[in-house]
Amino acid sequence: NAAPYPTSSNAKWKITPTNDGAFYIDNQATTANRLSAIASTDAKAEMVSSNVTGNRAKWYIKYDKTQNGVEYYFIECKANFDKSQFYKKSNTEAGMRPFEANDGGRWFFQESGSSVSGVNLNTNYHLMKTVESFVLEANVEPANASEQGVTWSSDDESVATVSVTGEITPLKQGIANITATTIDGSFISSCRLTVLDIDINQMQFINSKASGGLRLSASNGATNPILNESPYPTSNNAKWKITPTNDGAFYIENQAITANRLSAIASTDAKAEMVSSNVTGNRAKWYIKYEKTQNGVDYYFIECKANFDKSQFYKKSNTEAGMRSFAANDGGRWYFEAGTQNMNSLESGANLKTNYALKLTDGSFVQDANIDVANGKETGVGEDETDLNPNQIILKNRNITVTIPYSYSSAHVYIYTLNGKILFSEKMSSNKMNISLNNPKPDVYIILLSIDDKQQVKKFMLK
Repeated sequence: NAAPYPTSSNAKWKITPTNDGAFYIDNQATTANRLSAIASTDAKAEMVSSNVTGNRAKWYIKYDKTQNGVEYYFIECKANFDKSQFYKKSNTEAGMRPFEANDGGRWFFQESGSSVSGVNLNTNYHLMKTVESFVLEANVEPANASEQGVTWSSDDESVATVSVTGEITPLKQGIANITATTIDGSFISSCRLTVLDIDINQMQFINSKASGGLRLSASNGATNPILNESPYPTSNNAKWKITPTNDGAFYIENQAITANRLSAIASTDAKAEMVSSNVTGNRAKWYIKYEKTQNGVDYYFIECKANFDKSQFYKKSNTEAGMRSFAANDGGRWYFEAGTQNMNSLESGANLKTNYALKLTDGSFVQDANIDVANGKETGVGEDETDLNPNQIILKNRNITVTIPYSYSSAHVYIYTLNGKILFSEKMSSNKMNISLNNPKPDVYIILLSIDDKQQVKKFMLK
């Protein structure tokens, strides 16, 4: 066949070694599938059954030369025929002739894998935190395509980068599209990557930055979501669970009411509403988009996935949340705070190894401490908490940073001597506090974090 070349099974051949140094050349589609010479003086080749195993159906494949990067071979019948060379008899037929070292008898082999027709990723949506890693996998189609390679790219490398093997490294909160492009054909497939440092599938409070801070809640007696001023409610009506959907968005569900799923109403309506968890359309799906960190608090915009004119969830009034066209101001800024039950791990007797554990760093400690919790009081800590464990904190300088995941109005930090004397006592105004210890002598000390009557302590040594 002249170009364009066929790519069907009729044009595909399998080269199989015999046990005597030659090869069978078998077609992959026909019934009489084995290539064979006919007779000593005949200029023709023919297709025979694979049961034919004599020398006329066996072939020597002899390398001749490489030209312009292509390797060329002579194909010769093992039978001792006068016409033993397989060659181009005409532009429509191959046959047999005596040996000649010219292009008529030169052949080259090409992998018969199909051309690439597309590419799929193991996921088109992925959610991760900045401390995690993830590997995307690209599956080139068809599976027998001769070129399986892809290149990777990120449309926002300030949010996340991707390696040549598809490994994603998140750098900050945000959204980036990670794309695989096939080397053959430039087919693409993308994954919408959302990097969020919020807790998923856990109950938490959702607070508005507007009007000095308002807390989102719901009630069976009200159709629309409610906002509450301080003192904020802490009941289940004010607790929400953020659940990923399978398309890069989230459901936002209340933990107390019957119609528990947050939803927009319509394209031009300024209201949001509470609907049944059976509602799964785009109006009940939300994008949570990181905007900025201010005074240690991460703020987000919440936007409806439905293509509505009024798609931004915002503080409609001091008592109601609703929908509006996008605006980058405090009315549309929200922050997430762990529900009280998420702080249960701070209770006395617990061994804390969670995201809500106190983090104590100065950039030079030897190793983080095991976290022991005691009934600490301002008058001191029990003697069983005074000994440094093998993983003690040893501070080489006097600058300490206390970090918690969220800003709590009740968060308070104390530093004690071992005999109970208070060296430091201050409420945290954000989720991070810097403490400079200039005067204490080298010794072992106790640092205590108190949140909502829950307490956690660590021991550290000043050198």
